[in-house]
Amino acid sequence: MLYQILIYVNIIGLAILEIFLGADVSVQQNIVTTMNPGELQKITVTINKAEITGFAKLQFDLPDGLTATSTDTKGASFTFKDQKAKFIWMSLPTNSTFKISYNLIADAEISGTKVVTGKLSYIENNERVTYTLEPASIDFGSTMAINTETEEPSSEQAEEVVNEPSTVITNEEPIEEIASTNSNNGAQDLAMVGGSVGISMPIEGQGGVTGTREISAISNTQFLVTINIEKGDIRGFGKMQEIIPKGFTAIEKNSDDAIFTFQNEVVKFVWLNLPAKNTLTIVYKLNSGSNPEGDYSINGEFSYLLADETQKSSIGSTEFVVGPQPQLAAVVEEPKEETIVEPVIPTPKVIVAEEVPEPEKEVVAEKVEPKSPSIPLANQPKSIPAPETGVNYKVQITAGHNQVGNAYFASLHNYHGMFSIEHHEGWIKYTTGQFHGYRQARDKREDLVGAGHEFPGPFVTAYNDGTRITVQEALMISNQKWFQ
Repeated sequence: MLYQILIYVNIIGLAILEIFLGADVSVQQNIVTTMNPGELQKITVTINKAEITGFAKLQFDLPDGLTATSTDTKGASFTFKDQKAKFIWMSLPTNSTFKISYNLIADAEISGTKVVTGKLSYIENNERVTYTLEPASIDFGSTMAINTETEEPSSEQAEEVVNEPSTVITNEEPIEEIASTNSNNGAQDLAMVGGSVGISMPIEGQGGVTGTREISAISNTQFLVTINIEKGDIRGFGKMQEIIPKGFTAIEKNSDDAIFTFQNEVVKFVWLNLPAKNTLTIVYKLNSGSNPEGDYSINGEFSYLLADETQKSSIGSTEFVVGPQPQLAAVVEEPKEETIVEPVIPTPKVIVAEEVPEPEKEVVAEKVEPKSPSIPLANQPKSIPAPETGVNYKVQITAGHNQVGNAYFASLHNYHGMFSIEHHEGWIKYTTGQFHGYRQARDKREDLVGAGHEFPGPFVTAYNDGTRITVQEALMISNQKWFQ
């Protein structure tokens, strides 16, 4: 009798699983404690988000033998992979309390007691808050005994728990993680490799958002990928995600103020707040590495918010060839950076008057000091500045392949300010200012834009001890916040 009472109490306790997150946020899940092999159970989860808005992720880790499918996501994107069921919101629903549901499906050969774990993560006060839900045991055996002991996590789960940070730096993409799906033979679900999947065409997203991709060959193994996104006046969060072939690498060339990341064949450009302009242009350099010659392709999509709902616009897939190119572009320029050509000023003709012989005079020899050869302005030596230390930010105004001086900027851009010259990745780059804070550099960029100089930039660049790094790395090192 006592044993049955304990079982009943356990069932009641797990039927309404409530985990309080902070003072107001809470989650209730009606998860069952017993299931039969091959059975399907609908699981309903009630989330009280209180005043929390923005990004959130609810994840359930299922043991082998269990799968999940979504039934009601309330605007979240749902994925089930590697035994992880994920609900991801770019922006939580406006209601303070809402319900989601999913189907829990048991394999026909499952047996014994299985443990389901979960966690809810969200952003609060610019920090990531993650709470682990209490593990729930489900009995698939013949006995009604409930194993209340928590199974030890697998080595993969343990590593994930150890490596997961307790806080999030908001200059990185908050919470969301979408892994690539590469198989052993290199084929991908989203990206096509070796022509194994047919070409997909671009699809216009809600609000008339469209995008195009162009791949230009730099060499037989290197390519420049340019993406133009016509977003109109849509603002808020945005993400451009590309799935590239396995073994390829990507390097940012132009982010258009986005945060760039590359990991596991996934290229991401993330905007916490999309720029006001209607068209975005992002570019990255693609390297085939040690991959063999042949046909490859890239697939991607642009995600954004419209009326607080997550929307997507497919860029489609684009094929390209690794190996001898039929014709390489004569010049492949960096976006936002123009090739600067020093204006050629014709030498004025000098009219020499007819020489009139003068009376001979006594010539007194004088010691004449040899003159130093004149040095063009652009090549004159400059004072050597003190070495840069720590994290600094500058504003790049333009770049090219020929070195120019003050006259060029005055005549072409009506710019008479100071600038510095640096050589980087085969380019001569011109920057102005030096700031210890990102916000000050951002303000300088806005001032240059407002002044109407019509620079092909300008954009903020970052340095650590004088070495150029990405703005994202600089923000992480200096623990600063990103500002639009």
